[in-house]
Amino acid sequence: EYSDVESDYSEYEELERASIFVRIYSTCLRRVRALRWMWRNTGTGSKTGRLLDRDNAFSQCSGRLHINQRASRKTQTEILALYGDDWFHVVLSWPTWQIVLVMLVIYTLNLLVFAGFYQASDRPGQACGIADGRESAVTFQTAFAFSLITSSTIGYGFPASGDPFFHDCPALVVVVYFQVIVSLLINALVVGLVLQRLGRADSRSHQVVFSDKACIRCIHGHFYLMFQVYDLDRRHPV
Repeated sequence: EYSDVESDYSEYEELERASIFVRIYSTCLRRVRALRWMWRNTGTGSKTGRLLDRDNAFSQCSGRLHINQRASRKTQTEILALYGDDWFHVVLSWPTWQIVLVMLVIYTLNLLVFAGFYQASDRPGQACGIADGRESAVTFQTAFAFSLITSSTIGYGFPASGDPFFHDCPALVVVVYFQVIVSLLINALVVGLVLQRLGRADSRSHQVVFSDKACIRCIHGHFYLMFQVYDLDRRHPV
């Protein structure tokens, strides 16, 4: 029982350390959103304190909610744990430029890390075939190019020795195997994020237009709130 409590406490400390970076990121993102909101609504007569601004065409809402999430350190740690359970939809809620930036960083790290593994695997004297000769060391540029063509399955005549089996060098084959697996997982993640971003429902909702004003009408002694709705998609209206 004592070991279980100690492991739970260590996990809580790790989440608390991670929550520091989350707080820094959320603070910076909140400041950027506030500046962007001020810039977009300069001269539009938008009132502060409004939950949804009707700043789109036809006085429609663009879907941006003015909500700032504030919580204590313990609550933020618990929120971080819940975000980790649903990380895919959390990433989908990010702006497109953030998703593209994160994907570029992940893909570049994949190439850099495996380039270091290739340098360590094909050392002078082993003759795995990436370098030109048996005694020549593999430069990082050559290892990075080999990592790039392995990840993208392009192939530009590597390895330099012309032997597609790397002179029976087992370490290099193992590294190539793991990079192919990691690259497939990254490609699947990118495809899933792109498809979900293109097919998200809030983009379709921009074609459903509501009237700028509503009225209350009394019909047979009953009051009704009335407004107009129009779907701009003439082929598949809601």
